[in-house]
Order: sequence, then C-alpha cells, then structure tokens
Amino acid sequence: MSKAASNAATAEDLSTGQLIRYYRKRAGMTQAELADEVEMSEPGIRNYELGNRTPSKAQLAAIARGLGIEPEALITYDISSAREALGVLFQLEGAFGIVPNEDGSLSIDPKADGAQKMAQAIRAWHNAKEELESGEMSEDDYKSWKSSFKL
Repeated sequence: MSKAASNAATAEDLSTGQLIRYYRKRAGMTQAELADEVEMSEPGIRNYELGNRTPSKAQLAAIARGLGIEPEALITYDISSAREALGVLFQLEGAFGIVPNEDGSLSIDPKADGAQKMAQAIRAWHNAKEELESGEMSEDDYKSWKSSFKL
C-alpha cells in the first residue's frame, strides 16, 4: 500500500487533534499559519493537535473553515463494538428513517423526516466509492471529498 493510501486509510481512526494536524498538513499550513487564519494562538492549535485540550464546537468550526473542510471531518466517534454501532443506528432511525432489513442490510423509510436528504447523501457517497474503486478518484481525493462533503 502506498504511503498516501496508508495515510488516507488510517485518517479514519485519528483523534480530533490528530485530524486537525492531518488536514493542516494536507493544506500545507504550519500551526502558526492556521492560528493566524482562525484568530487563535499557535500554542492553542498545538495543544489541540497534541490532545492536551479539546476545542469547543465554535473553535472546531473556525478551524475547519480555516482548513477548507466541514467541521464534521474533525469530529471523531468512539464506536468500538457492534452494540455501540447499534445505538448509533437507533439514533439514525429516529432522525432519518434508517431501518433494518431481514437480510441485515439497511434501508431508509421514505416517509421519515430527513429521509430524502439522507438518501441523497448516501447516493453521493456511493458514487464517490465507485469512483474510488474504479481508479477515477485516488484515496487522497476520496478523503478530501469526505472532508468537504456538503449537501
């Protein structure tokens, strides 16, 4: 596996601070440049990257804007078991109509609130995955697409 593909694959498992560093470096910025861009201190950015401090939602949004990505790209979810994943799916059921099928796959209840936006987002994700698998999109481009995806 190439270094770029390895970095793209492991970026999913990074902490928020590590994701800030990952996207900052991808943007070719120093900690000082990012700090200036988002009107924060360089030590503040460094402490976020090291995991010594956790940015607030407002700070996370500002950092994401400075990096040209969506704030959700910097948020990590600690889901380490099927039970925890099921809990998330229960939340998605209520918010977007995600429902289980007998064969273990998932569907979207078209009558649920948010179902159309969720279906549109999943179609876009499917298309990006197809481009990745066909070689039309690199691992790095796929990671960039996910970090900037917005409906």
